[in-house]
Amino acid sequence: MNNVLDNLIFPVLASVISGLILNYMSKRKEHKAGKKGGPAAPETDGAAQGMLRKADVRIAAVMLTVFCVASAVSFLSTRPPDPGPTGDDPTRFPPAPTEGSSQAPSGEETDSVIYYENGDRYVGETENGQPNGKGTCNYTDGSEYVGDWKSGLKDGAGILSYAEGGRYEGEFRADRPDGDGVYYWKNGDKLEAKWADGALNGKGTMTCRDGSVLTGIWRNDELVVKMIDNLHTWNSADGTGFTGNEVNGLIEGYGRSVGGNDTYLGDFKNGKRDGNGICYYGNGDRYDGEWKNGYMEGKGVFYYKEYDNWYQGEFSNGKRNGTGTFYFSSGARYEGEWKDNDYQGTGIMWYAPDDGAKRWYFTGVWEGDMKRGTLYYKDGRCESGVWKDGEMLETSDGSVGIFADENVRTWEDADGSSLTGTQKDGLLSGNGILVYKNNSMYIGEFQNGGPTGSGTRFYNDGGIYVGSVQNGQREGSGACYFPSGDWYAGEWKNNNLTGQGAGYYTGGGFYTGEYVERKQSGTGVMHCWDSVYSGEWENGQRNGKGVWSGRDGNCYFGEYRDNVKCGYGVMYYLNGDRYEGEWREDKQNGVGTMYYADGSEKYGNWVDGVCQN
Repeated sequence: MNNVLDNLIFPVLASVISGLILNYMSKRKEHKAGKKGGPAAPETDGAAQGMLRKADVRIAAVMLTVFCVASAVSFLSTRPPDPGPTGDDPTRFPPAPTEGSSQAPSGEETDSVIYYENGDRYVGETENGQPNGKGTCNYTDGSEYVGDWKSGLKDGAGILSYAEGGRYEGEFRADRPDGDGVYYWKNGDKLEAKWADGALNGKGTMTCRDGSVLTGIWRNDELVVKMIDNLHTWNSADGTGFTGNEVNGLIEGYGRSVGGNDTYLGDFKNGKRDGNGICYYGNGDRYDGEWKNGYMEGKGVFYYKEYDNWYQGEFSNGKRNGTGTFYFSSGARYEGEWKDNDYQGTGIMWYAPDDGAKRWYFTGVWEGDMKRGTLYYKDGRCESGVWKDGEMLETSDGSVGIFADENVRTWEDADGSSLTGTQKDGLLSGNGILVYKNNSMYIGEFQNGGPTGSGTRFYNDGGIYVGSVQNGQREGSGACYFPSGDWYAGEWKNNNLTGQGAGYYTGGGFYTGEYVERKQSGTGVMHCWDSVYSGEWENGQRNGKGVWSGRDGNCYFGEYRDNVKCGYGVMYYLNGDRYEGEWREDKQNGVGTMYYADGSEKYGNWVDGVCQN
């Protein structure tokens, strides 16, 4: 376009306008000569000259208009283009600049003002049309960032002030908080911690406006484990040892106590267990949950070492009170209400697979040493009445159970299995009993001749499953007991625990989290006899990043491979020491630094926990 204007239109305009000017000057000269004595022009010639002058003026006006338009087109065509969106993703933060932005030449830094389509405004150094260097961005939601930028993203040191009054000061990387930083709440609380990929990941210390302090390890913005902030140690008059914050001779906040053979790690208030904590008892029992005024109070999980039994539910005044589930190592299970450690109120008892009386389950109400309800047997019978100390006092009249229907019958199918119930179109439908040829048994709901709905499966190896069934397979929500004494409860798919679930293991292991085919996979928490691990799992083993905390007060945050510490990690010791570096086979192996509580440090290559330098 510029070449056409320069080489064609502008020369033609210049030639025409020059000709008009010369013609006009020639006529004017002739006119002046006539006034000096020449012959007077005829009247008709004068009119023609006037018309010629008017035509010249009109042509000049048109040429001038064309010249102005061409000049404007030339100016617009030579204006630098808008820089446009930055990067391939138009939603990338900050948004792409539009009108009003200034684009610096490549490699040159300059202060600029950039206006974004959504109303955000940046003032500061730029490079190639993007924030780069020091600058300030004010956002339409009222927040503001002041600090370092790199290629249009927050990167380096900066301060991000939120509209609601909170403020983050620290390191950024790729537009997110990453590294060391401090978050200030509007109410005066503050948190000094480590961030990674925009989330809290690592050790942090929160100081509240009332002076209280909380130190712990965060993973993906979740507080995983608390840590003792004050390493002060002392003994009480009865010989109990304490580690933590001492106020008027009493432990306060998060700390540790060792008395007799018991070890408690958790929250204290006025010298008593109060809040969340774990107690490792000398006899092997363990409680993990809520406390109040020195007693178990609220929700928790208790492991009874002697019989490998588990209870998960509510506590009050140190006893099972409220609602909860008791898992017996025999395979029996009670779900319902409790009072002072006894069944009290509404509940359901599922009997052990090898119950001598062939009982299936009882549902009803417990009142002291009496219970009122219905007892179901594995053969399909049931009794309704009142029992005391296991002896029936009253019973209902008439036939009960699945035999209440006069159309109930028993027959065998083609593979030799026995079915009891009512038929619909020749198939078992509704409630019924299926005894397989291998002597395993299913009692529950049927559809189109197959076990589908709610039911119980008794396996010939002594296992039992209670829950949802689809075409004879465990599918949906349910609980399964295995002859080893382990319990699994949660979501099932294709006969395997897959999804969210819980596992209660002999020996004291308790897991809550994600499963894939009955193996821990994903994220979850494992409670062991001497520690707790929270983190990533794969194929039933700790794999990935996680947090481990021991009953001795030590904490580890880092990488695992095949159930052992492997990769980069940080170990925080109760005495104040800290190791940061490489691990292998659960020990310091590789390059790392030990920071000692006295301020000294040791850096070098470590082999099996020993520095070689």
